[in-house]
Amino acid sequence: LTSRLTAGFEIEFERTAVTSAGDRQGEVEVEQGWVEYRINRYFNPRLGVVLVPFGKFNLEHFDPMRDLTARPIAMRRVVPTTWGEAGAGFTGDLSLGELLKSGGDWMLDMNYQFYLINGLTDAFSDTGMRGARGAFGTDNNNNLAAVGRLGIVPFANQEIGLSMYYGDYDENDGSLSGFDVDWDFILGPLELIGEYAFFNPENGGLQNGSSTLRVPDALRGGYIQANYHFWFDVLNETFLGRDFSSPTMTLVLRYGEARIEDDADAGTGDNDEERWTVGINYRPVEAMVFKFEYQFNDTNNEALERGGNDGFLASVSAVF
Repeated sequence: LTSRLTAGFEIEFERTAVTSAGDRQGEVEVEQGWVEYRINRYFNPRLGVVLVPFGKFNLEHFDPMRDLTARPIAMRRVVPTTWGEAGAGFTGDLSLGELLKSGGDWMLDMNYQFYLINGLTDAFSDTGMRGARGAFGTDNNNNLAAVGRLGIVPFANQEIGLSMYYGDYDENDGSLSGFDVDWDFILGPLELIGEYAFFNPENGGLQNGSSTLRVPDALRGGYIQANYHFWFDVLNETFLGRDFSSPTMTLVLRYGEARIEDDADAGTGDNDEERWTVGINYRPVEAMVFKFEYQFNDTNNEALERGGNDGFLASVSAVF
């Protein structure tokens, strides 16, 4: 808006369709919409609907940025990406390397986001957190949740993120605490990324009068992914490379798992699902990507995403 006022908006048109009877289906959602007032590089208030800074995947979940079609299991069932909340807080960054006037490759930059938000509700289960995302205009308790992420950049193109979450999930002071660690290391054409998240509901199976809230004892999971970016000069004069300045291909290997500990369902234990994914994608330009991948899935007890089904996925994603 000006050099000191920034606004960010993301509006999603999801599953829009028209039925044979002429009825329109789908939904339009505001995933984020906020205004930031820049005081200085260290401290900047931000208010509105924000992407919750619990792990880096939720902050950078946009399909054109990602090298695989499907999101990791844990980034849907443990961290309910896409996760936006109404709230207010602060962002900023700091370069300790500049302050200490260090030399060499060491830089030690830091960035942070911290918010007070409505927070997750009690609508989670032993298949995950997705139902616990609250509405922007209402809350199921009279308490705010606190969430924040600290990003640490010791060297160029290398970052480690630490995130924390704490808040009540119901009106009976049932609390929910969470921790997340993420990493992104780039070494030439090789990129190693990943994330691990953990949520601990206070006293799984809380008593609420005569009924019992069937909440899991814990929700945990993560993924690790290797990307190798490459290009063959022989392709420059083919349809893949002709008239493009810097096309690229990427080989991808990912392992992910999510475990939702038992919520006292009769006859079942922990629900655990793991997935291996191998894929390749092609970017004629950075803003457009064609993705192809194959999944190998395995599950114990209730299925979280694919169960034991293996399969092929393909997609095209672009930003403009």
